[in-house]
Amino acid sequence: MTPTTPGISTVSTASAIEELFSFFVLSDIHCVGDDGAAHADDSLIRLPAVSGSARSPFNALLTMIERDGITADYLVCAGDLTNRAGIDGFRLGWERLEAVADALGASSLIFTPGNHDLDVHNLHGTGDIRICLDAAARRPALRPVTVTPHSLELDRFEIYERPDVRIINLDSNGREPTATMGRNGKVDIDTIDSLEAVLRDLSSVPFVVVFCHHHPYRHGDIDIADYSAMDGAPELFTMIERLPEANWLIVHGHKHYPRVATVSSRLTIFAAGSMAGSLRGPLQSAARNQCYCIKIVRDHNLGVAYPPVGEFQAWDWAAIRWIDALDGFNIPRFGGFGITAPLPNLAQRIGDFIRSAPGQRRPATEVDAEFPELKYLEPALLLRCVEILEGTHGIEVLTSRQTGVWRQLGVMT
Repeated sequence: MTPTTPGISTVSTASAIEELFSFFVLSDIHCVGDDGAAHADDSLIRLPAVSGSARSPFNALLTMIERDGITADYLVCAGDLTNRAGIDGFRLGWERLEAVADALGASSLIFTPGNHDLDVHNLHGTGDIRICLDAAARRPALRPVTVTPHSLELDRFEIYERPDVRIINLDSNGREPTATMGRNGKVDIDTIDSLEAVLRDLSSVPFVVVFCHHHPYRHGDIDIADYSAMDGAPELFTMIERLPEANWLIVHGHKHYPRVATVSSRLTIFAAGSMAGSLRGPLQSAARNQCYCIKIVRDHNLGVAYPPVGEFQAWDWAAIRWIDALDGFNIPRFGGFGITAPLPNLAQRIGDFIRSAPGQRRPATEVDAEFPELKYLEPALLLRCVEILEGTHGIEVLTSRQTGVWRQLGVMT
């Protein structure tokens, strides 16, 4: 069979999974207010009428959160809340973000500025690139508590903490975004050095999450002529390798192209798609407007010494409502990350396990219990594992068309 993006059932082992930290991600909303009416087509959220419609992405999201009982510790906006430095758009977006945070029961709202949130072209004639950020009346109770005195405005990073999880908010616009007029992201070497010094002074944790706006490496599969990748990203990756052992996750926006990629055995990059930005060009056929709930968990089925890993759920905007994300657009309706494995060896072991069963077929729950690492392979690796099982070992993976969950594995007839 042609594999769809599969999922792994966790019914039999759910009690062994300990949730450490959850966050809901909205990115690249590009809200358009009255001051940006000339660019109203850049976003699905705009003033005056569309933003108030029950069928707008924000209001439909509130309906879905209430209906499905979705909760999260933090709400995260990975930049470009407004469009082309529109002040009214930023105010509109911030008001909606706080409503979503309340609906989720989130204790904090994390915002990392994008290039559209800064007035690098001095469109308002004030010379203040932070005019949009400072214009919103932000509720103090939703501001995350920092564990060091560093701030985004002065130091380009802030640090927050949960038990066993450290959170870094990194301003990827760099110290002088006017130098490039916002055309590319940057993390300056002095920012990396300062961040490393701070992290070495803090106690070690098994998992670190970084939120930023720009993508730390080029997405050549969608955009070869990509000028906007983050300068300084290789030095950031090298810093991560120098620090004590931990699993790292970088969550970013900017590209409007959803994707999960394993960069190394310690680092996963989650590229969030745009929540409401208009998709044009190649993106129309390769991406969807999406939002996500991500959880950092400790799965005791992996062994007591294994570091925390992650799982996610994703939703697509479907004209008038949010639906479970459709397979085939890089980030499926659910999946995991945090584990790398030699796929040929893993597929061989799964094949041997299937062939040892009476009738040479097993329910997916048995496979899940025997190979808990499957749940935390990023989607592309999981697809590749299915391809090897079917193409090399003659093992068919049957999935539910409705949910995408693996139902049964068996020897092909």
